[in-house]
Amino acid sequence: MFPNKLPNTIPRVIWVFVKEQIALQNAIKLRLDTIKIRYPGYSVRAFARKVGISPATLSLLLKGKRKISQKLARRLSDKLNFDPQERAAVLGGFFEARKKNTGIVLTPAYLQLTVDQFQLISDWRAFAVLNLVQTTDFKNSASWIARRLGLSVEEVKETLARLKRLEMLIEKDSKLSRATSKYRTTDDVSNSSLRQSHAQTLELANAALENEPVERRDFTWLTFPFDPSKMKDTKTLIRKFQDDLIELNEHGARPTEVYRLAVQLFPLTKTSPRNNGDGL
Repeated sequence: MFPNKLPNTIPRVIWVFVKEQIALQNAIKLRLDTIKIRYPGYSVRAFARKVGISPATLSLLLKGKRKISQKLARRLSDKLNFDPQERAAVLGGFFEARKKNTGIVLTPAYLQLTVDQFQLISDWRAFAVLNLVQTTDFKNSASWIARRLGLSVEEVKETLARLKRLEMLIEKDSKLSRATSKYRTTDDVSNSSLRQSHAQTLELANAALENEPVERRDFTWLTFPFDPSKMKDTKTLIRKFQDDLIELNEHGARPTEVYRLAVQLFPLTKTSPRNNGDGL
């Protein structure tokens, strides 16, 4: 906790950067502790690889012995998918200092999303709860939801509160229902919340591959020569398949489980010299 009145012996700009240093240090520790709770064998070295810095640099940051630069703070904020509030705490001092020195008012793009919106898009738990509500044996109980999704009761309560604040879940007469039947994020837009969502999907898929029997999952892949000019039409076909699958499970179905489908189309080849304009 920082005092409201800054010490007279410390220049304000220096004090601001000290606050950002501590904010980043605390945010990194929180992310690492959260991962280690789920994966007890997770190492600091693996975490360093995840955030794209050396283990030595990470150790210095965690101990508060490494001076933070705006470039490093921004890179770590992106790698760790900080929500808007966390990014403001880590990067706010840099914007304040630049505004003071240049007179430019900066409005970071990441503040366009509220914390609730960011968490909704980036967190698989929100969409899992939204769909669990529609199963035939659903119970409006945080402990029941926690057991079904393998979460803590606190995580469930936080997720339910967020969905209600965003008016995506409606509670009436002790019953929960969705405000609308379908939600979809934007296509072909890169931002940290969507990247976090995709990263979580890969982690969930890997866990299912290891832990779920084959009768409860289906993992397939297809490798083929691809014409990049067909990408737009390919995405359209994938979206149509998704819509058809949802329709299949809406009519005459009695859902008892919540599944996530991930269709991943990505290149194995690097851009050819001809596509780079370098000739053959």
